[in-house]
Amino acid sequence: MNTRLRFWNLTQVLNHPDVVIAQRPLDRRDNRTVVVWRVIRRCAHGCYRPFSYDSTAELTVSDVYGNYSPHQPAAPGSRYGVSPTFHGRRLYQEGSAANSDALQVHNGLPKGTLRAHLVNRGRVIATAGPVGPGQNALFIPHHHLCVATLDRVCDGQHLAPGDVHRLTTEFDIYGIASADLIMVGGGFSTDSKPFSFTMENIRWY
Repeated sequence: MNTRLRFWNLTQVLNHPDVVIAQRPLDRRDNRTVVVWRVIRRCAHGCYRPFSYDSTAELTVSDVYGNYSPHQPAAPGSRYGVSPTFHGRRLYQEGSAANSDALQVHNGLPKGTLRAHLVNRGRVIATAGPVGPGQNALFIPHHHLCVATLDRVCDGQHLAPGDVHRLTTEFDIYGIASADLIMVGGGFSTDSKPFSFTMENIRWY
């Protein structure tokens, strides 16, 4: 399923705060690193930014040199392996994960560390690793999106723990066909309010 979202800036400020959208783990077994999935920049008051989220993600692995494998459909409950080939390595689905809600990636290379990545709409939304030879990365996929205003971040950046703690607004968008993500707050006096987010005009599948 594809969820169509529109971010609206309805704040009372003159500047344009950067808005970060990310996912964080909901399960302690999930050893992902929180990654900035999308940054919305310079969206002026009264304007909107459209974007989409897919309920199905893709899986890829990367090495220390920044090279990525071809993407594979990321199916929860599946175990994936990385094995050497004559020309390099390959990522493939090799069976079922130990847990039906988990997605497991096994590094079967004789040497070399890897990172596993979940990709949504062409952008990395979660990363796990480094994963050494014989080790596993584990994701517990979900459909929650966190949103916050953060400075000096970019798409794909790993968030520091202090910034992760600022991702206090979270929406479960599974089953939503379209919705508006509204940001309000700010002001020019002692009555100014912190930025806050709501989801409105929700249409379900």
